[in-house]
Amino acid sequence: MQKTNYQHENYTEIRKYYLPDAIEDLFYQLVKHLEKIIEANANRYTFVWKKVVAKMRKKCLLKYKLLSIK
Repeated sequence: MQKTNYQHENYTEIRKYYLPDAIEDLFYQLVKHLEKIIEANANRYTFVWKKVVAKMRKKCLLKYKLLSIK
């Protein structure tokens, strides 16, 4: 009796039916993880940027007023 090898069919079945859902789930988990990391790092330096942003906003508004007058 000859032994048949159906590995290529198994691989195709896995790739066709199971991998798309698994890859989508992994991608979703990765995005959520990166979102948490970015948010944590953004909140860490908020106090440093708050004064600078307020100062630059005042300067930009002043420049805008000067340009709109001309």
